[in-house]
Amino acid sequence: MSLVKYRVKEVAADFGKTPKDIAEIVGKYFEKPRSNTQVLTDEQLNHLVYDKVEPDLLWIRMNGSIVGSGIGLVIFILLQLVP
Repeated sequence: MSLVKYRVKEVAADFGKTPKDIAEIVGKYFEKPRSNTQVLTDEQLNHLVYDKVEPDLLWIRMNGSIVGSGIGLVIFILLQLVP
């Protein structure tokens, strides 16, 4: 049980979105909030944050794979050139 009460309008202000946008995101996973002053549960907040950071995490993984394979290729080539 969370001691912090985080309302839809507060979440919207922190994310720079409208309360309607936040309600739509929460509505994907749970019952859509009825008002801007409704308190969100911890589980709803977790889904909301994950929904916001998921695209960034995917790009981080993609860039890590590309850079890692490039560095691995360079090291492999250098090791092949050294007798």
